[in-house]
Amino acid sequence: MSLIKFEQRSFGDKTFRKMEFLKLTNLHTVRILDAPSYTTYVHWINRVPIKCLDDLLADTGTTADGCPICKQNKRIIAENPETFRKVSTYSRKAQTFYLNVLDRTPVKICPNCNHENTVVGNRFPAACESCNSLITDVSSAPVNKVKILSRGQTFGEDINSIYNRNVDDTGTVIPIYNYDIQIMVGSNKQAFPQELINNNDVVTVDPSELFDLESAPISLDGAEMLELQRGVALKDIFAARTASDDEAPVESLNDVEEGKIRSSVIKLLG
Repeated sequence: MSLIKFEQRSFGDKTFRKMEFLKLTNLHTVRILDAPSYTTYVHWINRVPIKCLDDLLADTGTTADGCPICKQNKRIIAENPETFRKVSTYSRKAQTFYLNVLDRTPVKICPNCNHENTVVGNRFPAACESCNSLITDVSSAPVNKVKILSRGQTFGEDINSIYNRNVDDTGTVIPIYNYDIQIMVGSNKQAFPQELINNNDVVTVDPSELFDLESAPISLDGAEMLELQRGVALKDIFAARTASDDEAPVESLNDVEEGKIRSSVIKLLG
């Protein structure tokens, strides 16, 4: 059995809401929520995850010229078979999953900038990591907010392993939604999940708090992807799209890495 489904697609109409991603920094505690995962392919272009256009076209059942980044990758590999990964315009196609989780990490919320400060080593920092305000007198508490957990295939396989290996006395698998997962981030930014099987209190979340995971990866058309790769700011790309197509403006364009952008391109269930 697998919690995270790879290479799976289906169809549906979606609405959009502001995204909030789980930003993995040090040590985190989450509860995976009993809701479907979403998996797709993305290209990281100038540190921004953009949905592969080939995958988007396959989802919608439409045809076009395909993904310019994939085509560019093929040309780069052909011209640089040994060193293609070092070419600045090479952007590999990476399978990425998205999950709704309840963030239960103990944090100190900075009263000045609202940054969620987590434990570093075995203690909270004396000053806010974002604005450097003193937080020694701030009390810690679990976040208790629904967020999106997004990682690559290796981490997803680790989650699937946890999903299958915990059983009760009868050999029945204990649902992963019944206990917390601790995520430890190493010095190389690699994340390692571990089950906290004794943290098994009942967690309930209103369905309205769940995110539309298909709206999590950003979608651009081919020309926009190449513009982003050339260094055009994402906010300028969306501003130009808004001006030309009379679309609603995208919120929080300066918060790309924290997932606070909603897509204006159709995304379908995975």
